[in-house]
Amino acid sequence: IKGQGVEYFTSVTFPTETDDYAEIIDEEDTYTMPSTRDYEIQRERIELGRCIGEGQFGDVHQGAYTSPENPALAVAIKTCKNCTSDSVREKFLQEASEVIASKEIQFGSSISDPLCLSA
Repeated sequence: IKGQGVEYFTSVTFPTETDDYAEIIDEEDTYTMPSTRDYEIQRERIELGRCIGEGQFGDVHQGAYTSPENPALAVAIKTCKNCTSDSVREKFLQEASEVIASKEIQFGSSISDPLCLSA
């Protein structure tokens, strides 16, 4: 998504019990977990900036995403408020999964807390 001269990248993490990310790596049916999922990014690649808004489950911050392909891509990052509560965490992750399912925005994810959704 592009708006007012800023490109947005979305980031979210939401592990589920039903997802199977194991892949066979040799003929003896040995499985391994990939180092990242398709929507995952490393948290150290995200720089959280000033708060620019507030959503139902968290604050929205300006920030930057850095990768070899994008030296400093401007992003918006939604962080989860009070994700120690299982119900809040579940609602935040449901919102994130709906955004990812829409496929209208590029997405990435970090698997460590705190949870964040970036656009």
